[in-house]
Amino acid sequence: MSSYDEVFHAGVNIIHGSNGSGKSTIADFIFFGLGGDLKDWKAFAPRAEQVYIQLITKSGTLSLRRDVGDRRRPAHVYLLSARWTRLSSPKESWQTLPYRRPDHGYSFSQVLFNAIGLPGVDQ
Repeated sequence: MSSYDEVFHAGVNIIHGSNGSGKSTIADFIFFGLGGDLKDWKAFAPRAEQVYIQLITKSGTLSLRRDVGDRRRPAHVYLLSARWTRLSSPKESWQTLPYRRPDHGYSFSQVLFNAIGLPGVDQ
């Protein structure tokens, strides 16, 4: 399977193309990779195994991975340890973060919101 890799610039980015070229699928994967609960996948989307996203924030680079596969398993997002910089880093270098806020520790969204400097996020 091939992959789609795009570097976005600061500001507004526009994804354009003809009808059926995959614009909505790319937007869906960005939404999903950032923690969205996507229920209505496009026809070809289930062929993907994972979504990888790297965000450059004031706190540094945040590398995220989310498995597309089994919908029956709890949703987790994987955060790449700071000492690794490549998305192809070994599986054990990724920290597992729950999708929902745990009793102890941090959820994926808490880490993400803190990294982008969103005020008022409970830590």
